[in-house]
Amino acid sequence: AAHPEEPKFRRIRRDHPKFNDDIGRHPGGKEVLVAAGFGLDTIEGVPSFFSKEPNIEHDMDGWSDWFNGLKETLEIIEEEMMK
Repeated sequence: AAHPEEPKFRRIRRDHPKFNDDIGRHPGGKEVLVAAGFGLDTIEGVPSFFSKEPNIEHDMDGWSDWFNGLKETLEIIEEEMMK
């Protein structure tokens, strides 16, 4: 969520140990990603959460909503990690 314009930062490998330690092990952790617009897909043979960036040239409002949703999700995750 820190660099949503870069595709590598919009992909979270579902089984990655760091994801499970930081987010996946918490009740609702995976669900907050889905609520933020991430979908579950298999990318290069790896189950991953992925956020597809809307085309800013054709859908500025959709892109703004997408970007704001990522920022809000990051804030929620950071707040929860501080508890």
